Amino acid sequence: MPAQTQSRHEEAPLDLKRALRALWIVGVWSTLVWAATRGTLLFGMDRIAHGSDLVRTQLRLAAALPDVVLRSGFFAFTICCVFVVSGAIRKRGVRWPLLGAVLVAATLVGQSLLAGWDVDDASRAVGHDTQRGRMVGHVLLGIAGLYSAASLFAADRARGAVCRLSWSVLPLLLLVGVPLGIRIAYSSIGNRMAIRKTLVDVLAVPDAWTVVDGRRDAPPGIESLCPSVDYRIAGADMPSLMIAPPGEVSFRAPEGHGPLVLNTRAGIHHTLVAPESAWLKRGTIRFEVRVDDKGRKRIDIPIEPQGGRFPGTEWVPVGGESGLWVAPGSEVRLKTLFLDEDGIEKKPSEALRVGFGGLSFERRWSTERTLSSSDKPNVILIVMDTLRADRMDVYGYAKPTTPNLSRLAQRGIVYERAYSTASWTWPSTASILTGKLPQEHGVQDEASAYLSGLNMTVAEALQEQGLTTAAFSANILIVPDKNFDQGFEFFDHGSGGTRPSNVVMPAVLEWVEATAPTRFFLYLHLADPHAPLDPLPEGRRLFAADVPRDFSSRQANEHQHRLLDGCGYTDDGRSILNECVPEQEQIWVHQLYDACVWSGDHQVGRLIELLERLEIADETIIAFTSDHGEELYEHGFATHGHGLHEELVHVPLILAGPRLRPGQRIAAPVANRHLAPTLAKLAGAAFEGASDPLDLSQPSEITQGQTGGILTSTNAGWWKGRYRTRLLGLRKGTLSLHYAPEGAPWGTVEPSALGDWKLYDLARDPDQEEDLSRVRSDEAESLRKELERRILELNARRPSSPLLEAGEATLERLKAIGYVQD
Repeated sequence: MPAQTQSRHEEAPLDLKRALRALWIVGVWSTLVWAATRGTLLFGMDRIAHGSDLVRTQLRLAAALPDVVLRSGFFAFTICCVFVVSGAIRKRGVRWPLLGAVLVAATLVGQSLLAGWDVDDASRAVGHDTQRGRMVGHVLLGIAGLYSAASLFAADRARGAVCRLSWSVLPLLLLVGVPLGIRIAYSSIGNRMAIRKTLVDVLAVPDAWTVVDGRRDAPPGIESLCPSVDYRIAGADMPSLMIAPPGEVSFRAPEGHGPLVLNTRAGIHHTLVAPESAWLKRGTIRFEVRVDDKGRKRIDIPIEPQGGRFPGTEWVPVGGESGLWVAPGSEVRLKTLFLDEDGIEKKPSEALRVGFGGLSFERRWSTERTLSSSDKPNVILIVMDTLRADRMDVYGYAKPTTPNLSRLAQRGIVYERAYSTASWTWPSTASILTGKLPQEHGVQDEASAYLSGLNMTVAEALQEQGLTTAAFSANILIVPDKNFDQGFEFFDHGSGGTRPSNVVMPAVLEWVEATAPTRFFLYLHLADPHAPLDPLPEGRRLFAADVPRDFSSRQANEHQHRLLDGCGYTDDGRSILNECVPEQEQIWVHQLYDACVWSGDHQVGRLIELLERLEIADETIIAFTSDHGEELYEHGFATHGHGLHEELVHVPLILAGPRLRPGQRIAAPVANRHLAPTLAKLAGAAFEGASDPLDLSQPSEITQGQTGGILTSTNAGWWKGRYRTRLLGLRKGTLSLHYAPEGAPWGTVEPSALGDWKLYDLARDPDQEEDLSRVRSDEAESLRKELERRILELNARRPSSPLLEAGEATLERLKAIGYVQD
């Protein structure tokens, strides 16, 4: 009898009203759970993976949460509906495998929802190409399975239960109220902005500090300190005042200013926590900062041996992220101690590498944000990394690789012979931001990659004028821990390798939309043409459809490593490029490069379209350029940094906006470093950076101001079989001199007394294939002497800074971007 009753119960018809009520209750609560999980993940991704500050993360969440709720709701109600119906079908005798299949499908779709794989925004999606991304994906798969099983259970139980609609009030209030509240509270950036200006770089001032106490075997001094080789965390190397414990130094804050901020960080070298440092046993490094003997700040960093590939710690800011406020003229004392496991102070048997990094005094204040107009325009500076001018149709290239930039060029000025100051990123980007040559601002190689705070940047000038400033960098070399964030209120940078533009651009567009009511300066550093060459699908279809899918996007870097090892030349200087790099692979790299140029242009077009939609295009100045070009095997090499030929330093330069006459083309050679003073002047700001400012918006000033020629350089050069050789370049008139001060002819062992050089006449030999240094020796010698004289003058103007070794984190960063081999 009970069995018959049970059978009749299973065959009972579905109560539609009760089932719909159950569907609603379970669906609303499920929506809340899925949306909360996805929102939490977005917050973590933005803060950790993208290195965003809290304000920008809040802006991104304010824009994203409504869509998150809608997608979560659609998914939650869909699976609940399927579960309710499946539950009813199961009770009529359908086998369990059907329900299991539905559960598996829901889990996989739920994982996609949580990971962001269902949205057209790569910046909000969990990646597949990193170990961390794959690990997060597996965790999300487990969470999605758990949530799906819980929804199945709840739907099945609720179908036959008495559910009240009031049970859905709380989740509904949260689903509507939280996104709305966040959007109201955080969809704008406020009316005031904070400004920071470096007054004194303690490490750059000779005799600025006095040793109070120190070890005889390791007295206090300036070195590069690297708390962690893992450049993805805040432990990268920087110039530091090393104080091996026990030790103490003192110095005074500058006078003549209001309240100051001591900006410094405490850190220990990563080798102290490596397994091989077990001789230390366990202990603690204590850092003490005292100001006029009135207050004391203590920071304790434990020494605990770690495993893994990147053992290390992070920098610890003294006084927290806001720094330590001090009065002008105050005496500051920095002290380090070593405490054993029992907390007793001891003197270690060996000197320990610990110290204070980035030691400087800043002045801070706040000011009102201003509104933009055609008279007080916004400013956008776009640097497309690794873009050579001759691969753009606006510069005469036969393929339509840059349709959006061609349209931008019609609205402004095109500089036909623009040059970068160097053939790789760190020195040339520093020049674009400061208006100075590398020998003047000091950033010339990996050992000097920290941009001194004594250099004024265009961002600082514009911020003091009231512009809200932000930087978005796709290149991991242009980051705050190398001090490239001077003058930027917001700085977006990644924690991995070079970031694709489709990961960077969503945050850029959201920031512009949130900031548009106020006047702003946007620095956008994209890297689509930089290896790895991963174009957008449409770009690949248009320009690289014949390239095999299994051809590595990093192949150009692999080619370059072989070529720098010498496989492209014989011992007497004869090129055997095709024996080292197959011709077909060279063609594929060419095609992928064109596809990547198109991809970068597409992203620029998205920004221009937004400006037009917001109706601020007519009150926005846009400057577009590149930090350097790219060799595509013309002179026996690939990528960049190794030479100074035209393909490496001839870059695009376009300037468009209000008060700029459209349709102009300037043929005179110019340096793109002059963008800094030009943009400052167009924005009405004073710029005290460059010693030889040039207004690029005035054609007459260009022809008068470039009589000295264009200087270029690289400290990572390759010269007749010698790698990592310093190269200097001077273009004057139609002549181009390449000079290797430590260079020598092919087949020689020792450098020549005066170095070695080549001379090209670009008027008759634009591809730089014929060396005229012997045929026109007098002209070559004259240019060489002029170049030496100018370099000496520039070196004398450089901010004082110690000559340091490149830290391990810097080298690891260079490996990640392809500049250095493992």
